[in-house]
Amino acid sequence: MVKEDYKKIGLVFLVAFSLRVGISSIPPLLPMLKKELAISDVAASLLTSIPVICMGIFALTVSFVQEKLGRRKGILVFLLVLSAAILARAVTVNYFGLITTAFMVGVGTAIIGPLLSGYIKAEFPTRSGLLIGIYSISMGLGASISSGSVMKLTDYFGGRWNFALAFFGCLSLVGFFSWKTGTKQQSQSELIVRKAALPLRNRQAWKITLFFGIQSGIFYGLTTWITTIAFSRGVSIEVASLVLTFYTLIQMVFSFLIPLLMDYVGQVKSWSLICSSLVLIGIVGLLMRGAFLWFVLATFVIGVGLGGLFPIALLLPLKLTHSAEETSAWTGMVQSFGYIIGGMIPILMGIIADIIPATNASLWFVMLLSLIIIGITLRFNKI
Repeated sequence: MVKEDYKKIGLVFLVAFSLRVGISSIPPLLPMLKKELAISDVAASLLTSIPVICMGIFALTVSFVQEKLGRRKGILVFLLVLSAAILARAVTVNYFGLITTAFMVGVGTAIIGPLLSGYIKAEFPTRSGLLIGIYSISMGLGASISSGSVMKLTDYFGGRWNFALAFFGCLSLVGFFSWKTGTKQQSQSELIVRKAALPLRNRQAWKITLFFGIQSGIFYGLTTWITTIAFSRGVSIEVASLVLTFYTLIQMVFSFLIPLLMDYVGQVKSWSLICSSLVLIGIVGLLMRGAFLWFVLATFVIGVGLGGLFPIALLLPLKLTHSAEETSAWTGMVQSFGYIIGGMIPILMGIIADIIPATNASLWFVMLLSLIIIGITLRFNKI
């Protein structure tokens, strides 16, 4: 790769880093927000669920945005929307303000993600695995840093959680200005051809959408419930929380390593089978009773598997399309319906746990989902 390629990789990293900071900075503050704003658990949960819902709904508008603004300007405009929404939290002291900014964070993220996939397709057609790995680990770093530092920032700002939340808008602004100065302005002739319809009648696209939705649902579902499941095995809440941290770190590391390996060894379909099988094996491990060390080992195996499935889900639209515009349209559809599906799975896990008295009934549901992913993978065309 030449020097210019490394510059483009840096741009992908900085933009992707911005995509989760506005969402992941909220959960650690929920107990404080519930008390200070006098809101219920359901109202508090909307602060994190609304962005994900918006990511699903507004991803459908990617083709329209791409046609009207083009890829470069589209990313630039919605990076500004994302940054402004997060920075606006500095003057937000009520629930309505938080809900409004959460909505705008979801809108910005919904548009930027698919357009960034199109950029990767256009600039790195033969190194998409490496770039999707960088995309994945950058989002993971953004999520980990924002969630891990927001409480310390709140203490630093004298308990003013709104200033702590707004701080992460500065990180998004770094992505905005880097993209503005680091990408070339598109000509009018380039903008004219930037129309690609959503592949709503393409069976392969629907397979990928279901694949994306289920794998993301398993990830969000286990992120929501694995601490509770670990606690039910008799360990302290501190140890159970460490299991969640371990799980997310493993997932983040392998979300970079596996797509990097895919550029050199094997086919995407083979890696998908390996990763989905690891998730299945890990779920079986969680269901087994025994020393808690086995529970941790099973968590590691699941983290490896899901670490591979997420970038594979991002990579599939790149592998099955022929232009950057088509890639953005496919990614918009996949992420739209996929995030809606994925957002329902943690809720279904909770409902199953409530209505079925059997211990770990929700894990049996996740095992079924992992089997469905294996079945979908087997029906993929040669990739």
